[in-house]
Amino acid sequence: MDTSNYIAIYLPIFIVVLMAAYAAYDGMIWHVIRMKKRRKGVAVMSEALLQFVGKECVVVTASSLGGGSIAGVVKAVDGNWMTVESKNKTNMVNTDFIMRIQEKKR
Repeated sequence: MDTSNYIAIYLPIFIVVLMAAYAAYDGMIWHVIRMKKRRKGVAVMSEALLQFVGKECVVVTASSLGGGSIAGVVKAVDGNWMTVESKNKTNMVNTDFIMRIQEKKR
């Protein structure tokens, strides 16, 4: 085979591979941008939850089982997780799934 056949066969394959690599790279860039925006929201959520530390609260969560609520004292908020201690157990709640938190009146 002469060089014109190699060019005719392998150049389109090379272009398709480069286009696929660029699309993957572009998708990765957008993923990183979305993650940075999301982290800013996590920081705001953590700051808002800090006001409930040490208080007895009811935490309403969204779960695959139709939602649920956890009643107890909020012990700590660390990043994306909140520790809620009830009478006989300790729960770790992912703050992404918190729908509502309400302080209990004593």
